[in-house]
Amino acid sequence: MTDVVVLNLRDDCVARTATNFRRGMTDKRFLELEITAWLASPERKRQLTAEVYYDGQQDVLKRRRMALDDDGKPMELTHLPNNRLVNNLYSKMVDQKTNYSFGRPFSLDTERKDYAAALATVLGARFRRTMRTVGEGAWIGGKAWLYPYYEGGALAFKRFPADEVLPFWADADHTILDAAVHIYVVEEYDESEQAKAVVKVEVMHGGGVDCFIRRDDGTLEPDPDGHSGDYITAEDPDTGKEQGYNWDRIPLVCFKSSHHEIPLLSRVKCLQDAYNDILSTFANQMEEDVHNTVLVIKNAEGE
Repeated sequence: MTDVVVLNLRDDCVARTATNFRRGMTDKRFLELEITAWLASPERKRQLTAEVYYDGQQDVLKRRRMALDDDGKPMELTHLPNNRLVNNLYSKMVDQKTNYSFGRPFSLDTERKDYAAALATVLGARFRRTMRTVGEGAWIGGKAWLYPYYEGGALAFKRFPADEVLPFWADADHTILDAAVHIYVVEEYDESEQAKAVVKVEVMHGGGVDCFIRRDDGTLEPDPDGHSGDYITAEDPDTGKEQGYNWDRIPLVCFKSSHHEIPLLSRVKCLQDAYNDILSTFANQMEEDVHNTVLVIKNAEGE
């Protein structure tokens, strides 16, 4: 396992491996290569597939009815019924598991009633809704992330899906984060007033967060609109100046479906696809009756 040492990104340092680090490679280049490899990794592809399967965009929708032509080459039979039925049992399983774990609101039990009341204002209805979406995302992507931050002087929480976070773990059990990269896409208008997708990159480390924009060639450049610096900024009551604060640890909490961090779809995709195929085939056969189907038999000998 490769150890990761996080340095000060604002000094053009992103992350440096303590071992197996190629001499002469800059920290920024290392991060660019890691992001490029992760975006095309099989793990992230499974996470993205699980997301679209939950929304009902499943492989059966690409189904075509094929046959061989006179030359033995495959061709599509467009004149035959081609049902593409999706009975999304997988999404029902995700909902059931999520409701089992987060269906009922949690309670706060303490002898100090004032403390419980103050804590309930922070962990209220909004936090419970966020936790439910985090649990749902953990079943879909194998893991999901909870990000604490301050909004208007109050503590708030945000969910990051698994396909948006590249973690750098400090241990093999994936319990301690050395650093993490949050990658997401936003729509922005260019000079010609055309909307385009812009890939934003937030690198979280012990010294704060640094914001970049990822170009089409995989390189990173500083984001002029991003907030690079300390995680939290607040006004000092004594001096009246903005004061920066950082967390003791990387402010990301990982919620896993299991120790293996495997999406639920990886265990049931073959069954879901087979069920869709059976339903679609049955519907095709019901529509291929004697009233609207003509069967032509060629090269048959005798009667």
